[in-house]
Amino acid sequence: MPTKEAQINVRLPSDLDAWLEARAGGKRAKPALVRKILERERAREEEQQLRALFDAAWDSLSAEEQSGLRAEREEWMGGYAGGSGS
Repeated sequence: MPTKEAQINVRLPSDLDAWLEARAGGKRAKPALVRKILERERAREEEQQLRALFDAAWDSLSAEEQSGLRAEREEWMGGYAGGSGS
């Protein structure tokens, strides 16, 4: 059974509403653009949380572990940095 979507009503100043309508390409396209903006913001927040987890994990490593991982990463990325070459 499909999930029922929630509906919200939002009041916007006329200048913001006009911007939204112009950006969406028409009055009927505004809801889809609002959904897209909200989904993008949610993804950005999730990415920030994930980055914080990775940063915390990195900070928990010793300097020696960080150095080894950095060297391993540079070695791995080096193969891709030059492209497929001759």
